[in-house]
Amino acid sequence: MRIAGDKTIQEWKELHSKLDISVNDNWDKAFDFFDMRIKTRYLDPIDEILRMKSFSGEGFAVINLQCSLIETIESFVNGWKYRIKQSEQEIERGWYVGEKLNKDITNKYIFSSFFSHRKEFNGKIDGKSFYDFVRCGLLHETQTTNNWKIHRDDRRGELDWYEDYNDYKIIYSYQLNNVLKSLMKRYRDTITNGVQFDQITIEELRKNFIEKMNHICNKS
Repeated sequence: MRIAGDKTIQEWKELHSKLDISVNDNWDKAFDFFDMRIKTRYLDPIDEILRMKSFSGEGFAVINLQCSLIETIESFVNGWKYRIKQSEQEIERGWYVGEKLNKDITNKYIFSSFFSHRKEFNGKIDGKSFYDFVRCGLLHETQTTNNWKIHRDDRRGELDWYEDYNDYKIIYSYQLNNVLKSLMKRYRDTITNGVQFDQITIEELRKNFIEKMNHICNKS
């Protein structure tokens, strides 16, 4: 079964056997699985929508996809795995660290962690508020709430993704996409070159990556 473009579960299993969390060898190939999975399922579709430039509401679709991408990135970085009952196996629904359910981890917590700990965002916004008024607003009502707004302005700086204006909190979808791509590049560079990532050791980061990829393969 293909899990990342044309890359298959079997190919991952073969590569996994060659990976060592303390050695850089083959980690560029390992990250290619994540890179291709994100590119085909998120980044390419987002780029296509952004190219429309109809300015008639497509930004809502872009941010919706970006919200899903944020959850994916943060769960990979931390090795968090969402599990529910499958077949006859009795599993309590929720987010797992290793084989242990962690009830402190919620979808809202993931957004709080992302916007607090990823240095590209530097705690600029409250992730819990973003979850409540952007992510959940878009998912359930197709709108943002509580003075959160989605705009597009290609004249802004390439990475200038957020603005407080009067009582409004404005997210610029095009610039947010650039920042997420920049984060993806840093994540790749860290995984492949063996350096620390936002206070997470390279060994922990790579272990989390392997656990998440194995989880994807086991669920597919």
